[in-house]
Amino acid sequence: MGLDQYLEARQYISRREWTDGGSTENPDFHIIAPMTRGGVLDPDGFSGISLTYNAAQWRKANGIQRWMQDHLADGDMQNCQDYYVSTDTLVELRQSCELVLGAKDKKAMAASEGLSPMEGFFYGGQDLDEWYFRDLQYTVDSINRLEKSGALSDTEISFYYRAWW
Repeated sequence: MGLDQYLEARQYISRREWTDGGSTENPDFHIIAPMTRGGVLDPDGFSGISLTYNAAQWRKANGIQRWMQDHLADGDMQNCQDYYVSTDTLVELRQSCELVLGAKDKKAMAASEGLSPMEGFFYGGQDLDEWYFRDLQYTVDSINRLEKSGALSDTEISFYYRAWW
């Protein structure tokens, strides 16, 4: 057991596209609609499909956990709850990670940026060691990948963070 963390990207695909002239079937919906279990989808329904993608995941990255807890849940994050993460917040997290990675006094910068490891039975060590810095670099790389793909500027994609401990 331990701290497992996930950043999910979610996109809603509408079944119908609405215009001034009425509605038409969304072709993307029909490409995505098949499931491994037939008969689940209401054939007469009008709602769409929500797609969830694993955009990033961490294991015992307790500095990232502290940052997310402070920025998303006012310091009181609940186990296995989804928390909305705006694209501005992801950009801010990337900037904080970059500042720590580039600082001479990494410990002081981690504290000032809210990325100090937090204590907790399942959270792992509190040292600013190789694994801590790998987690920060992975976070920067993941957010860069999302930005490069256009996901951060796509208004149809939303992001959610969840931690399980």
